[in-house]
Amino acid sequence: MMEHIVQTSSRPDALVLDCFAGSGVVGEACRNFGRRAILCEIESRWFRKIRSTLSQKSIFPSVDVQEQEEAKPQQQELFGGVE
Repeated sequence: MMEHIVQTSSRPDALVLDCFAGSGVVGEACRNFGRRAILCEIESRWFRKIRSTLSQKSIFPSVDVQEQEEAKPQQQELFGGVE
């Protein structure tokens, strides 16, 4: 399904952004149809799966994988809090 979407909604060598990369199927579809991709994933378990898939299958000629420290969710006060 993602291959169909990538193929019909972008041109060859286009840059595709997937802000919720999950297991990386959009990245694989981009490889199969000659697109470039930027994949973003906040969950470390999915990030590790994507990194593993990218390194095993050489989805892209040069892969720039950036891992950051896991974010700690914080509740922000809205309008300075309620008194």
